Amino acid sequence: MTDNDGSVTFALISDPTMVDSDGDELDDLSELDLSLDPFDPDTDGDGLTDYQEVEEFGTAPDVVDTDGDGFDDAYEVEHQEDQGLDPLVVDEKVDAATYARDFARGFVLGELSPGDSLAWFAGNLVSGGSSFIPGVGWIAGTVSDVRDTIGLAIQQDWVGAGYSAVGLVPTVGDAAAAPAKAAAFVARHPELLVGVGAVVASAKWLPDNLKVSTLKRINTNWDELTDANVSEAALVRLQSSRQDLDSLAAATQRAGRKANTNAPFMKNGKAGEEYLEGLYADSVTGVTTQVTHSTADCMNVCNKVSRRIDVLADGVAHESKVGYKSLTSDIRRQIESDAYLVDTGQIEAAHWHFFASDVTGKIGPSKPLLDFLDEKGIQYTIHLPDTP
Repeated sequence: MTDNDGSVTFALISDPTMVDSDGDELDDLSELDLSLDPFDPDTDGDGLTDYQEVEEFGTAPDVVDTDGDGFDDAYEVEHQEDQGLDPLVVDEKVDAATYARDFARGFVLGELSPGDSLAWFAGNLVSGGSSFIPGVGWIAGTVSDVRDTIGLAIQQDWVGAGYSAVGLVPTVGDAAAAPAKAAAFVARHPELLVGVGAVVASAKWLPDNLKVSTLKRINTNWDELTDANVSEAALVRLQSSRQDLDSLAAATQRAGRKANTNAPFMKNGKAGEEYLEGLYADSVTGVTTQVTHSTADCMNVCNKVSRRIDVLADGVAHESKVGYKSLTSDIRRQIESDAYLVDTGQIEAAHWHFFASDVTGKIGPSKPLLDFLDEKGIQYTIHLPDTP
């Protein structure tokens, strides 16, 4: 860079003698491509390394709270089981006593006292069968008895609104009634559809065939997705991770998409890149990977140093994204970089690919991300999972 006095100084962006300057297992070129700090293993300081956020959990490595719900990513990752939190889904805090009370009302009173929370639905779903709760024991049938038992078993002062009492549900519920119960609740509270789907899909006592029939009854796009060769088992898995199937189906029908093709769940970001390479190596000549282009001339909106292309095939830059992705600042810069490379003739076109994550159980871009891809004229493919 040039100073006011005309002298030239150089900024050190990474250690040129090392592939991974900060030792976080995410190489420097990957960090620069995401506008991260190659010298800092945890760029946003949220307690998760850049590698964990990019390759495993799908959270934004430059944002402390990816979903903006007030809970840091590291906290949500740590408390996914005991508090029902998800760093990629907005969670609402519910104190344990309120959750236990609503669960008990649903369990004991059911439709005699209709509720408006997922806790009520979870209790109602498991009612009608055995009152034996694993790890807790047999409970009596009054609201106060169930409330007190569940409240003691939660082991936390509060849980997320989407917490589904995993591990606390009876060994045997009225499985045959599940489809009707879910449909009735969703009819009253359609805004809780995704949460209801997660409760049903996570109910270990519910047979797989009844999980499918229940989820199919409450999701209007179920048949549309299975017609796209998504297996029912894969859809159950997506639902258990609070995937919005309506939004997913809508994304696959947008004008900017390029033919939807199926793919398995990917174990991490690297697996998605390798799958993408194999996809084009079999059908296109002249495939190269990890190609780097300078973006210094558009650094105000693009990547500040360079853009690394996952797969370059016939002049088209292909980008792999694993798991659910939103329009964060680093992804916006990547899209701006691709548009710049197209405008300057360095590549012919760009094409983004979205795969399901084996870690988070999610897939797909957010609507704002798709809107921005459309705005920049970049096509995309959502590789729906054909196997769980």
